[in-house]
Order: sequence, then C-alpha cells, then structure tokens
Amino acid sequence: MNRGQVVHSAGKSDGASTRRSKFTEDGDGDPPARRFLDRKQLASRWQISVSTLKRREAAGDLKPTRLGPRTVRYAVSHVLEIEEAMRA
Repeated sequence: MNRGQVVHSAGKSDGASTRRSKFTEDGDGDPPARRFLDRKQLASRWQISVSTLKRREAAGDLKPTRLGPRTVRYAVSHVLEIEEAMRA
C-alpha cells in the first residue's frame, strides 16, 4: 500500500491520495481532537523559536513525548496546564 491511501475494512485500497489523519475520534462520536503537537506547532502557538522550546526541555520546563530518535511531540493536556499556569 502506498502512503496516503485509505484502506477499507476488506483490506482494499481506494487509491485516494489523502493523507492519514493526525486526529483521533473521541469515543462518544464528538469531532476529532488533536492529542499532541509537534515542535513547530507548539513554537508557533507560543510565538517562540524551536530553539527556545529545546532550551525549555533541557531546563525541565517541558515534558516531551519521544516517538523516536528525532520525533518529539507535546501532549496538549500538558501544554494547556503550562498555559494556565502562565495566566495565573
């Protein structure tokens, strides 16, 4: 199967060129919710550089989830906790 093709339950590919969603659907049928942000997304959200995020990781201010040697994500729940603490 090529990347981006959708597989139906019978295992057949429809040949669509749409990428797999980065969202997961909540159990109660609500619209999909993003669970993680990558470094670029979080840097953009906080209007800081990726280098600054890395410094905050090194200082222990951020808890990244490492999915591989070069793949880092941040849990939205943790990001929201930090943002709430910054507002207080």
